[in-house]
Amino acid sequence: MMDMGAAKDLAGIVQSILTIAAIGAGAAFAIYKLRQFRDFNPHVTITQTVTHRIINDSYVHLTATATLHNSSQSLFTISSGLASRRQEP
Repeated sequence: MMDMGAAKDLAGIVQSILTIAAIGAGAAFAIYKLRQFRDFNPHVTITQTVTHRIINDSYVHLTATATLHNSSQSLFTISSGLASRRQEP
């Protein structure tokens, strides 16, 4: 039978071994995930729609809508914007 001091020493050794194993397993998992999602370049899918409305013989109203979608695992910030242009004949 073990005395209390030997049991504490054995528990400390087991705890140290399990801590080192957990750190190693976490590092291996992080390396695996890094290799799996290694593509750091953002990829953007652009969808566009153009519609028109004839106002009279010399005027046509055009509406162009572009939709951007982040299609990658990388962080990509998209800011919305509005642009208008008027062209006289």
